[in-house]
Amino acid sequence: MIRIFLSTVCVITQFAIAQMNCDNMALCVKNNYYISGSLKNDLCANRESYYINYNTAMEQSTVKQKYSPLKAALFSAVIPGAGQFYTKSYFQSALFFSAEVLFWILYVQYNRKGYIQTENFERFADEHWSVLRYTRWIETFYPAQFDPSVILGNPSNDVHNPWEYINWSKLNEVEDKISQLATQGQVTGFTHRLPQRPEQQYYELIGKYSQYGSGWDDASYFTPSDVLTSNVSPRFRSYSQMRGRANDLYAVATTATYLIVANHIANALEAAWNAARINKKLVTKSSFDIKQRGHYYHLEANVTLSLEVQ
Repeated sequence: MIRIFLSTVCVITQFAIAQMNCDNMALCVKNNYYISGSLKNDLCANRESYYINYNTAMEQSTVKQKYSPLKAALFSAVIPGAGQFYTKSYFQSALFFSAEVLFWILYVQYNRKGYIQTENFERFADEHWSVLRYTRWIETFYPAQFDPSVILGNPSNDVHNPWEYINWSKLNEVEDKISQLATQGQVTGFTHRLPQRPEQQYYELIGKYSQYGSGWDDASYFTPSDVLTSNVSPRFRSYSQMRGRANDLYAVATTATYLIVANHIANALEAAWNAARINKKLVTKSSFDIKQRGHYYHLEANVTLSLEVQ
């Protein structure tokens, strides 16, 4: 009875396998096998009657999204190092965050130094350069182009806040008239119009162009020829160097802002790449074998399961 039962199980198994649509299934009939009508005789007649081998292999791949590259990139774009902290890459996180702190320290320090230096050279200019002195120099050397209405009242050259005694629109008109002398063959060196104090251009021009050299309190010797030869006074040169120093400090601060932006961008890209690198691709493989050999009708089932981490 046991033998008939096992034989029946084998045939049923063979039939079930035959119904499956599987590329890896093999049904092999050896020699000749005839149906007699008797279940017992048909199952047990031939010792080498048939060989059944069913083998199927299944593979499944899944990506384990342990960290989101998008989240990591957004975190680091806002706060450098945050994306690496999110992926538990603590060394990279500390590195990028330290760089961010360093760049901000550079920006704050050099911007503050530039601001202090700017205050210093503006104070120096207010103490040693006078728009009244400059205007009266024009009146002396270019009387035909000068308009007396430029000066409001009759203040001295050393008056406090001399810019308050100037009609700036009239002064600019006089400067234009002098510069137009070049069309008549007379080169004067006048190329700019003086902006009104305290505009940034006001402080830039008086220490940049020799046209304004006569306004310094140590330029009593100044003549139109000195404008053309840039024979400016020592205070003009000192002031120019002070301004240059302020510009250098601001340039470092500006570079620090570029580095801050670059750090945010580079950090966001690295965080996304790092998250993608950490995420592992999991591959599962399984196989199932059913075998039957000879008249003993051994039923063998082999199941193999493997896990591969790439």
